Amino acid sequence: MVLYDNKNESYIILLDGQIPDILKSKKIDKNCYLTNYGDVFKNIHCKEEIFNDFVNVAKLKSQIFKFPKVVFYDKERKPNSIIGYTMDFAPGISFSSLGPETEIRDLINAIYELEKEVMRLTKEGLQLYDLNTSNIHYDADNKKINVIDTDLYGFKLCEEYRDLLELNIKELSRDFLYLFAGYYNFKDDKINNYFEMCTMSGKCTASIILNNILEALEKETREPVKTLGKFKEYLPLIKK
Repeated sequence: MVLYDNKNESYIILLDGQIPDILKSKKIDKNCYLTNYGDVFKNIHCKEEIFNDFVNVAKLKSQIFKFPKVVFYDKERKPNSIIGYTMDFAPGISFSSLGPETEIRDLINAIYELEKEVMRLTKEGLQLYDLNTSNIHYDADNKKINVIDTDLYGFKLCEEYRDLLELNIKELSRDFLYLFAGYYNFKDDKINNYFEMCTMSGKCTASIILNNILEALEKETREPVKTLGKFKEYLPLIKK
């Protein structure tokens, strides 16, 4: 068995099919473990039809998306031999678990930075799949988003950039827009139009919509809306 070194970003092969204990120091999810090196090992089984995409995605670099760093194989480098990979630990709380005290403007700014990163990675051929509010984490201390579970993403370098970007924006935004803002029955038709453009065709970004909603809320209440809790509490005031 090749010893694991978290500074080595090449593929590592396990000769005996056993996952070493140093990769499974502490279980943090059903198939994810905190390693002795401080990063995360995810135990997976890669289907042959997504193998090439997985390998290409693992070559991408990002400060937001936690792409595979080291990929582990059993015996040989074949699709059905992958048994897992390591990724950087992603601090923060999942979008689905954010508390009412979350600063709304900081959150929207972090979403804007995430959108910019998606635009950059789209140019490199990344296609988002299986992106939901559980694998988008918000680190309030650093006002930063981290995205995990990237092993089902696609790689479509031959696609037209604009078409692929719209698919990615739609995949990125849909779930958390509904989580934060509900369905788009707003009094302001401009917000409804933006909402539909984003969730149906990816032609508008979530940060633009959330900023427009925040502006409408503060206009309606005549007071600053500082937290996610107040943002959600006041939403009925600007809906039909």
